[in-house]
Amino acid sequence: MVKAICIVCDSEFKTKPSEIKKGWGKHCSKHCANITNGKRCAAKYGGFHGENNPAWKGGADTQEAKMRRNESAKKWKADNKETVRAQAKTRTAIKYGRLKKMPCEACGEKNAEAHHCDYNEPMEVMWLCRRHHSEWHTNNKPIYVSKSGHHQH
Repeated sequence: MVKAICIVCDSEFKTKPSEIKKGWGKHCSKHCANITNGKRCAAKYGGFHGENNPAWKGGADTQEAKMRRNESAKKWKADNKETVRAQAKTRTAIKYGRLKKMPCEACGEKNAEAHHCDYNEPMEVMWLCRRHHSEWHTNNKPIYVSKSGHHQH
């Protein structure tokens, strides 16, 4: 980690050298990043906000939109009970120290997610960063065992 100065509030903070190299690592917090991004939007759209902004899409967080997302999440959970059960068991095991978070098995990134190849074995996980987890699901299908005991993909 290296020291950097926030371009919004002049606070000192620590960031990774790789983030500075990528052109990131300019803000001490999401709050300061949002201030910068808001200024960019104002410059791009002439200071228009909300309904006056040409990019306005009707308000993403209307009560109706929240209800649609909630209904969609409920349907996904109902359709994916094995996945939800495995994820809950994994979270509980991590919380109580029965399972230890590890770095990504593909690249060593510290911020890794638990991946289940077989949702019927919730304690058997691969640790993958978001990028490698997404790649795995693009190229593979998890295993499910039906109630009759037959493997399904």
